[in-house]
Amino acid sequence: MRGVKSYFKKAFLVLLIVSFIASSLLVFDFGNAATKLNNAEKVFRALDSWPKPPLYQGNVFASGGVGYYGERFMFEGLFLIVRSTDQIFNRLAQSYEHKGNKTIVHLRKNVKWHDGQKFTSKDVWAYYILNNGVDAARRLDSIETPDDYTVVFNWHEPAPFPELRIIFLAQDRQGTIPYHIYKKYVDNAAKILNSAKKTNDPAKRGPFGYEITDNIRKQLDNNWQLFLKYNPKKPIGTGPFKFYAVSDTQLVLVKNKDYWDAKNVTFEKVAFYQVNDLSSQYAMLRAGKLENFNYTQPKDVLESILNANKNLVHYKMFDPACAGLILNVRKYPFNNVKFRQALVYALDRTKIREFANYYATEYKKYSSLGIAQSELNKWVSVDTQKKMTNYSYNLKKAEQLLKEIGWKKGADGIWVDPNGKKYEFYIGVAAGWEAVINYSQAVAEQLTAFGLPTKVKIVEGSTYWQKVQEGAYDIGTDWVDITWYSSDPYFYLSQTFGWIATINGLPRDSKTGKLTLKLKGANGKEIDVAKILDEYPYTYDLKKRMQMVNDLVYAINENAFNIALYQNTTGVWINTKTFGGKLPMADQFAKYNRNMPLPTNREDKRRIAILNLGFGGYMSLVNGEYQPN
Repeated sequence: MRGVKSYFKKAFLVLLIVSFIASSLLVFDFGNAATKLNNAEKVFRALDSWPKPPLYQGNVFASGGVGYYGERFMFEGLFLIVRSTDQIFNRLAQSYEHKGNKTIVHLRKNVKWHDGQKFTSKDVWAYYILNNGVDAARRLDSIETPDDYTVVFNWHEPAPFPELRIIFLAQDRQGTIPYHIYKKYVDNAAKILNSAKKTNDPAKRGPFGYEITDNIRKQLDNNWQLFLKYNPKKPIGTGPFKFYAVSDTQLVLVKNKDYWDAKNVTFEKVAFYQVNDLSSQYAMLRAGKLENFNYTQPKDVLESILNANKNLVHYKMFDPACAGLILNVRKYPFNNVKFRQALVYALDRTKIREFANYYATEYKKYSSLGIAQSELNKWVSVDTQKKMTNYSYNLKKAEQLLKEIGWKKGADGIWVDPNGKKYEFYIGVAAGWEAVINYSQAVAEQLTAFGLPTKVKIVEGSTYWQKVQEGAYDIGTDWVDITWYSSDPYFYLSQTFGWIATINGLPRDSKTGKLTLKLKGANGKEIDVAKILDEYPYTYDLKKRMQMVNDLVYAINENAFNIALYQNTTGVWINTKTFGGKLPMADQFAKYNRNMPLPTNREDKRRIAILNLGFGGYMSLVNGEYQPN
């Protein structure tokens, strides 16, 4: 039986590839046809990555997924939150209301999965029951589905403050586990959860208030692994675009004619290209073969692309993320706060920023903040800011701090520790991450010149991420002071004391996994980091939440666990020949020669953010503001 299945699977793949090649030749010659027709076929072209056939399949959660942007075009959630502006759109949710500890979501009634099945409340329930590790699930007691189009989220008491509840739900893409396809695994997950005991003990409380013992965890994990191995032949979502075909280099989607808001979907086709080589990507951009490209290149490269194609415009935008060095506090001498502070003083971050990201915003005064520097004045008082150490570039101060901990500089200009030992430090970097490689090289050169020999170690991606959290390098590299969702400080600080703290090697309780870190807050009193993060979502008083933020930001800066080099400025390229509508700042294209500055008014920020696929997903193609030219 297995042999027969394998035969038909191979036959299907051959047929799929042949069909796709044929259709590519006849229909999807985007590089030439679209140019000649000036996008009369209404094709949207961008870059993406996905598992190459025959590994490509339809399960969003399986290894490699279904395409980073492709997933966002084929699948959707109850809400869509735009990163950096916090704008929230109702998508599968028609409306919502809060009643006590309940959040009641009313679903749209005209939503269908791409295979024609109706999308109902059962599908939302299925998402959380099977994917029960998400943040919202552990804050809920239960989910009720009183009818096909109503979902009642019963939050555990005390419930998170209302604004945060919607953000928790907006983080999730609830339309990714069609119950009619994955029923077997969803029902088994529900059965396993129902066999567990309910508990109010915060240390034991798992999803929906169940106590997740080792046995329950093992059963859930086994069920999840079986689910991951179930690979439908193609993705089935509810989004505005449907899967059409895939090859090694192209992922083609077509407009979902049954989409609940089809009248506002202005493009008929989406073609994602998988091109790994950066120079080839830039060549496609120059040649006008992409409608959208998300990135801000080094200044000279960016200007050369603009000069090569007069139809291109580049928009810059604030990224709620900072290029960072993550210091490994497990190891000497990085476990000494004065040593870490000396490193901050020793770096000329102006030169690093100019080299790595010319358009970025420098961190001149702070080591790192836990939140992006652009959020500082909104959340941290002037009084607290005055108390915070100023780490402006100062080599004498760096030398003074090293001498205070017994280090000496030899005749060869190299620093030695109190035992006379010399060191050579390593900065770990994931291969292929151009910007990080650039800033790491600049940091290594400056530290070496200061007398602390430092080298960059570039490691294959998956190996790097495994090793960096195990403490393999003296200094790790990743975004710091970052949020991937809302700009509420909770999401920044959860990242700082979550993943980033893991790379730091900050102390944790071996049983609960929670940080055991006690630091001095802005008022000089001891603060319990984990306790603050636990209490924040349930603190309704804004002033109290701001005090929590002040304490944590102050402590992060003073302890210099990380070094934020600059707040990233990212951007998006638009090909105005083939992508039009009421483009932001269009009246200023000539003034800036299409190299647009950071927007200063709220409306421009909003409209530019949704153009970036990584920030706004498919919104620029479905909100009626933009269309093919």
